[in-house]
Parts: sequence; structure tokens; C-alpha cells
Amino acid sequence: MQDDGIFDVDNASQWQNDTDFYYDTILPPLFLKALSEYYFPLLAIVGFIVNIISSILFSRAPNLRTISKSHYLAAMTAADAGCLATALINWSPTININLFLVEGLCQLILCCSYIFHFLSIWFTIAFLTDIYICTCMVGKARKMCTVLRSKFVITALTVLAIVMFLHITWMSGIVEGQCVLLVKYEPSLAVIDSIQMAVTIFIPDVCILVLVALIVRKKVFGVCMAKRRLSSDANGATQCLNTTNDLSRPAPKSPQRRENVNHKQNLKMNCLAVSLVVLHVLIIMPDHVVKLRLHYLQFSDGHQPDLNEYHLQWLLSNIGQLRFVLDFIIFIIVLRDFRIALRSLLASWHSKMMRLLKACFCTDRVRYSDGRIIEESFSLTEEPVSKSTSDYEKHGDVPM
Repeated sequence: MQDDGIFDVDNASQWQNDTDFYYDTILPPLFLKALSEYYFPLLAIVGFIVNIISSILFSRAPNLRTISKSHYLAAMTAADAGCLATALINWSPTININLFLVEGLCQLILCCSYIFHFLSIWFTIAFLTDIYICTCMVGKARKMCTVLRSKFVITALTVLAIVMFLHITWMSGIVEGQCVLLVKYEPSLAVIDSIQMAVTIFIPDVCILVLVALIVRKKVFGVCMAKRRLSSDANGATQCLNTTNDLSRPAPKSPQRRENVNHKQNLKMNCLAVSLVVLHVLIIMPDHVVKLRLHYLQFSDGHQPDLNEYHLQWLLSNIGQLRFVLDFIIFIIVLRDFRIALRSLLASWHSKMMRLLKACFCTDRVRYSDGRIIEESFSLTEEPVSKSTSDYEKHGDVPM
């Protein structure tokens, strides 16, 4: 697992290679071994699959790809899949798979892990910003919340992430069989780590909490205003029941169907945003708080975390990885269009699989130049059963 620059590289490597790594701690050793050897790889594989599926659905489904928010979600889930893929590759040496421990590939994988982590959190902020504009700045939503603008923002964030973490390619290397940041760049990495902690943990968490607070405040204020308006309209209608002027007024026109659909989609996206933020606060925030505390102590007092503190942060980090799977479950529960697109995708894959199986196991048919067809089918005996037919017999026609 990536330690995000919290711990000293030498100490972390020494702990991983120590035979007492799982036993010299207050946590149950069998639990730690199961967490490292079974829980994380299984979660990474499942999370990678469901995030790839989510990215495909948000970017390709007809009912979703026309919404700017769906493109942010597609980019976010693609970045999450990249996070899990690089983390799984970094974990692979624990089972003696050292394919990426070569110069060049090691630096590339480590750089990509930082890039995907940065993009995952900032695509989430871009998604919440889009919802904030649609909710609190309705007049600007038509111009700012477009598919083209969302693609521009996604591209700009991707380029920014590549530029920010390009230094990893020459500040990392293979040390004692591990792909890590090099100690000789420690003075520069100390400053870079502080900047990284700010742009990947502190600032994003503050932005997420502020944006969702503004969205909820606007929604609650809108509901209260709507109730007051309905109550005042009801009182006015009661007072004017006996007047002929009110009876002669034309009925208000019903809203257009398209506006109703957009309103329902916005409501669903608002519910999705709140659900994702609640999940972020409950699962990821504890890990971020511990990381920020340890980084502050290390940067200010030179404090190095002991093995118990390392295991605590490691445990919280593994719990935070549940987000990659729980996001998919939230998509299914909240978004009806996502459920429809998922069923359609699974049905399409099922039909293709059935056609492939039929093509592999059906009878072999060979047509000769005279029109005869030789069909060979499987039998329980070693000799194949052959049957010769002609085009006339096949179609039930008898030549005269």
C-alpha cells in the first residue's frame, strides 16, 4: 500500500521485512495477515471490475452520457480503477510477482498511483461543483454545466496531475526489492509531501464539506420557501372561492415534460452527491485525520510513528478502500438510469456469451459444391455420427 509520504522510507521497509511485523503490535496478528494477503487483493480486483463497468455505463449509456455530471462520474470511476490497479501491482511482490520491479516500469507505476489518487478526489470535487452550480446558480447552469465543458475540465485536471507528479519518475527507484521514493531526495521530498498532503487531503476535504453544506442549505431553503408559497396560495384561494374573477382565470400551464425529466435527474444527482459525501466522511475522513496528524508531528517535531501507529493508519487506509466498491452499490440504489443501463449491459454480455458458446459447441456443418451438407454431431461413442442431406431435402422440395 502507498503510504503517501507519511512514514520514513527506511523504517517502513525495515518493518515490512521484519519477521515480527505482524506480531509486535496490539492488533491481532492473524487479522493483519488476512488483511494483507486476502482482503486487499480481493477488494482491489472486485473494485477494479465494478469501477470499469461504472465508467463504461456513465460514458456510454444513452440516458447518462448527455449529462455533464455523468462524465465527471465516469472520469472519477476510471481514476478509482487506476488507483486499485496500481495498488494491486505494488502489492504483487508480497506473493513473489516481481514483474514491475525493473527500472523505468517501477517509476511509471509509482507515478501513475499518485496521479490516479489526485484525479480521483478532484474529479469528485468537480462533480460536486457541477451540482452546486445547477442547484445554487441556476441562471449560469445552462452555460457552465455542459458536456463539452465537463470534458475540458477533465482534460485540464489530467494534464495538471501529470505535471504535478512528473517528478516521481526521477525521484523513485528500486531499493531492497521495493519500488519507493529515494532517500537522497529527502529534503526536496519533505516539501513536496507537505504540498501533496494539502492538495490531495486537506483542501479536497474542506472543499467537499463546504460544497455539500451549501447544496443542502439551498435545498432546505428551497423546500421551506415552497411550503410557504403553497400555504399562502391556499389561503388566497380560500378567500376568493366565491368570486367570479378567480373562476374565469385560465389554469396554469403544466411544466414541460423535458423540464420534469431534468428536475428528476437533478434530484437524483443531488441525492447521489450527498450519499457519496456521507460515505467519504464515515470511511475516508478517519484515515485522512490520522495521516494529517502524523504528518504534522513528523514535520514539526521530527516524530517518527511507531509500529502501532503505522498499523492503525494501515488499518484505516484499508477500511477506506471499501469506498471503491460501496460507490458502485450507491450508484445502483440511487440512479434508476444506471440500473437500466447495467441491466442492458449484462443482457448484452449474456447474449454474446451464449452466441459464443453455441458457436463453439454446435454441430459442424460442411457444404460441398453439389449442395450436400455434412453434419457431424457429438456422440457417446468414439465414432462421429454423420448425416448427408441436400438442399432439396433440407427445404422439403422433391425434384421432378
